[in-house]
Amino acid sequence: MKTTYKILNLIDQGDIPGILADNVLFPRFHDLMDRDLLTMIDDKLVITEKGNRLRTSGGRCEPEGMIGDGRPNLVETGRRELRFLHRSSLFVIGSWLLVIMYILVYCLLLCSG
Repeated sequence: MKTTYKILNLIDQGDIPGILADNVLFPRFHDLMDRDLLTMIDDKLVITEKGNRLRTSGGRCEPEGMIGDGRPNLVETGRRELRFLHRSSLFVIGSWLLVIMYILVYCLLLCSG
């Protein structure tokens, strides 16, 4: 929640580069955009009515990957794991393709010689 308030305060101050440069704030910034708490109007980043209600009412906008009672959000955790598996599976597939290519080249050299 601290990052959400920090982002909203930086937007009020007009310090958008500060949000984009921070490795912690940047992913949360995208999460807030996805939840329609922030929007772009005429090339300017503004806080939506929903975002203002959140800030003034003291409502809860949970940190990324968490739900209301502090337990991990299994959907978000699963998405992160799938992204990791996707990257690692591409690496494994590429490695196996290289091995198969080397075997085929070796067989081609044996057959042609």
